[in-house]
Amino acid sequence: MRLPSLVRVVLALLLLTIVAAAGCGSKHAGSSKRVRVAAAASLARAFEEVGRAFQAETGIEPVMTFGSSGLLAKQLEQGAPFDVFASANVGFVDQVVKAGVCDGATQSRYALGQIVVWSTKEVPAKLADLADPRWKKIALANPAHAPYGMAAREALTKLGVYDQLEKEGRLVFGENVQQTMQYAKSGNVDVAIVALSLAVVADGGQVLAIDPSLHAPLDQALAVCGKGAGTESGKKFAAFLASPKGRAIMTRYGFVPPDDAGAAARPAPTIPALPRAEVDAVVEAWLAAQNAGDFDAYQALYDDRFGGIKRVGARTWKFDRTGWFKDRGRMFKAPMTVTAEDVEVHVSGPTAVVRLTQTFAQGKFKDTGTKQLVIARAAGGLRIAREEMLASTVLDGPGAATSTAFGVVADQGGTWLVVGRGDDVEGDGARTDGGGGDGFAYSVNEGVKQLGPAWQKLVGTQVTTYPSATTCTIASFHKLYLLTPHFSTEAAWRGDEDGDGTPESAPLTGAGLLDTVVDAGATDYLVAKLDGCRDTDTVGVLGTSAAAWRQVDDDAAATAAAAAFAKLPTYRSIQDDYASNYGGTGAWSDDADGAEGGVTIWESPDGKRRLALVEARAGTGCGDFEGSMGAVYRVDGGKVSLVSETWFQPSPTLVDTNGDGQPEIASPEELVGWDGKTYSSLYGLDLGFHDCGC
Repeated sequence: MRLPSLVRVVLALLLLTIVAAAGCGSKHAGSSKRVRVAAAASLARAFEEVGRAFQAETGIEPVMTFGSSGLLAKQLEQGAPFDVFASANVGFVDQVVKAGVCDGATQSRYALGQIVVWSTKEVPAKLADLADPRWKKIALANPAHAPYGMAAREALTKLGVYDQLEKEGRLVFGENVQQTMQYAKSGNVDVAIVALSLAVVADGGQVLAIDPSLHAPLDQALAVCGKGAGTESGKKFAAFLASPKGRAIMTRYGFVPPDDAGAAARPAPTIPALPRAEVDAVVEAWLAAQNAGDFDAYQALYDDRFGGIKRVGARTWKFDRTGWFKDRGRMFKAPMTVTAEDVEVHVSGPTAVVRLTQTFAQGKFKDTGTKQLVIARAAGGLRIAREEMLASTVLDGPGAATSTAFGVVADQGGTWLVVGRGDDVEGDGARTDGGGGDGFAYSVNEGVKQLGPAWQKLVGTQVTTYPSATTCTIASFHKLYLLTPHFSTEAAWRGDEDGDGTPESAPLTGAGLLDTVVDAGATDYLVAKLDGCRDTDTVGVLGTSAAAWRQVDDDAAATAAAAAFAKLPTYRSIQDDYASNYGGTGAWSDDADGAEGGVTIWESPDGKRRLALVEARAGTGCGDFEGSMGAVYRVDGGKVSLVSETWFQPSPTLVDTNGDGQPEIASPEELVGWDGKTYSSLYGLDLGFHDCGC
């Protein structure tokens, strides 16, 4: 994705010679048959799992768009190309069927939703207690178009407290139930009334069940929409959701099966909490298995749907369960010592979040940092569902003296070098800059609090940016928030609340917009403000030790690389899909709609080595053909040999930042590096994408 020039964001790499702790659409190597699903925000986590199971069974890839049911219904009426509409209540499905954009014959109820009160710290003893002034800010989804917000308003009204809360200005409305949950997670409100389905997967927090008799049943219904090629896939998705497999998944996320005759009169939901002793036992077994080198016992502790993130210094790797154990299998080949200190356990219903300070030592290597485990109940007992090393400081061994940190040069109100995520850094509260346009927004804090001494020492340090080799200086540190809002949110910021193109009120500007960008769930980064840099450069390196490769002309090598690229199995697979499923003729990388890419040749600073980078992108996706892939080749005269098949963003810059002789590939929004065996993504810039790519 290329950003507008006003908000261009390009990747960089900052080489630190110190010891320090540092959406709707996606790209695919190939394109498979797809179904486009518009779903209520309350379904986000449940439908992610439903989608994976559906694709595994049918081979059809679901492309999900989540939002408030009312706004999704409006999008359908305005021509949005969805194949399935899954609403949080039946009324909005009736609306789109009446409008003729969805098929009434396919309409069915798939679940009954439930609402709860959720907070990161404390919830009231009963719902009516929210009238107490101690609950200063209470969030709920906008009742104008969000069914869960309608139910929350109805329950509060029936208890006689809604008008009081509204009059006292204590109500905060989220665009949908997901954004409402984010308000509570960020601490911007005291409590939020949200879907049980979101509360059961929250990392920590407290929950109060709400008696469903206080509001009309949240009858959640769906229908198959449109008349295109995705209609049959839409019917298959609806059938899968109604199948025993689909219902089992939905039940785990707090939804009542649609054929439960007593569903509307069910008592208030209960969320059984995991026993603390059992959670502690999993952590103890996890430590013991590693220190004993017992790989079988270690594997038995992890859930089948596990996902993990590994960090060493500033490098990051993401794994599914298979990849995690492939990586850990190498780790278990040598003795290790793993210790855990400052262990914190937060139990929230069926999950527990464990945070601890881990110190890992093996041979000459040693690092320490914060680790997080998410533990959930599975068929065989409690299992680790997610593991992430949140930060790693290398104390001994490779990387101790030359750790690297992800960086970005951006023109959001200045030139910035992003050196890490801002989750663990607190802004000073004064947001002094912000803006955006063309579907993008940003906000900047004036400064940060409690910045570590390692970062403080970098103020005044020289940074060299490439490819221009310009020298500039780190002036100060800040928090930068990046957001690509949903188009309806952007319209509301312009004062066009109903999205008809005519503003009904003054646009949101100044401090109000800055705070709203943050409150809307923007991605935050710790950034260094640079003085004297060029914002067109893509790589920034502390000091002047990096070695920039240069782009050269070599027609023979380019021809050979293009020919080799077209013979790769991935390329042929995309070609088969283009021809078989979409009736394409000719080469997909040349003849498909929007085809672009090509070959660039790069030469090392000493002129002794050359690499060829080949990239190809074509199609639009969104139910139509899409293909994208890339590869790196070693050039030897007129011959080429494959180094690694990998994806990288357009307009790359090659710079060897760590002196290993193998350059990193820096492009807008992504950094690709060499791990000794292959090129793979080291970092990707998260632009807080909330919009629909289609």
